[in-house]
Amino acid sequence: MTVLVEAIDVSKHYPVEIGGFLRRRTIPLRAVDTVSLTVNDGETLGLVGESGCGKSTLGRLLIRLLPATAGTIRFGGTDIGTLRGKVLRDIRRSMQIVFQDPYGALNPRMTVEDIVMEPLAIHGDTANAGQRVTDMLSLVGLPARARERFPHEFSGGQRQRIGIARALILRPKFVVCDEPVSALDVSVQAQIVNLLQDLQGELGLTYLFIAHDLGVVKHISTRVAVMYLGKVVEVAAKAALYANPKHPYTRGLIASVPVTHPAQRARGRAERKRLEGDIPSALHPPSGCRFHTRCPLVQSVCREREPATTEPAPGHLVACHMAE
Repeated sequence: MTVLVEAIDVSKHYPVEIGGFLRRRTIPLRAVDTVSLTVNDGETLGLVGESGCGKSTLGRLLIRLLPATAGTIRFGGTDIGTLRGKVLRDIRRSMQIVFQDPYGALNPRMTVEDIVMEPLAIHGDTANAGQRVTDMLSLVGLPARARERFPHEFSGGQRQRIGIARALILRPKFVVCDEPVSALDVSVQAQIVNLLQDLQGELGLTYLFIAHDLGVVKHISTRVAVMYLGKVVEVAAKAALYANPKHPYTRGLIASVPVTHPAQRARGRAERKRLEGDIPSALHPPSGCRFHTRCPLVQSVCREREPATTEPAPGHLVACHMAE
């Protein structure tokens, strides 16, 4: 597989002031901490984890919506952290994002035509812009008459289709889907996920699909990466990760997926160990393995030393002292 996006020891820290007036000091909030990750050309890499673990921050770092505190991010072999001016603007055409909130992501004062056409205007690519907007709206399942209407006239699923059209109008290679269905009804979620898959096949897209719903991730992803408290703790092909998760946190996430069949639910209650406790603060992360405060397999080494990333099976990466 050809690597399209590569993150090498990438971190994003935010300075936070704590303490009283006379004893105020600044400490870093480690939203993303020394993460290394690859996204292969043409695949969908699912990124999962609990709220606040750094998924959205990492997605924005990969397309340089946020500057990294440390580390290197390469797109097509080019270090995008060193780019400036026109060179950076040109490469941004190939990297786009679909936001989580279809209500807040669209300007309520702009028509759909203006919203979808805006990226073309920014990049000075306005030749046949009107027809291209009409074609893109048709591609995402919206009629041509939608172009003259405003966002408030559409449902949540339709607004998300507008957001997808805006992201794809420049024909990018890489799209970050930042929880694109979490704010939608379940029936509409399936429609949007199917649309994203159809567009991927038709346009040759590569996705980073961020979500906390493991059922959706299992449906759409090629590989899955699991984040916990700013760290990527496991990466594997979808089938391998769901069939044989190596990290206790991954096993806890999978165990938390609701089971509808009564017999399976009763059996699963006895077999599956669910997550307990709350995720620690990124201001004061635990020493050693960050998951040790909630891990059912914790040993003394977990509290003392951060686990290295190993490869117990080809293409299956895990950062855990107890992976075996």
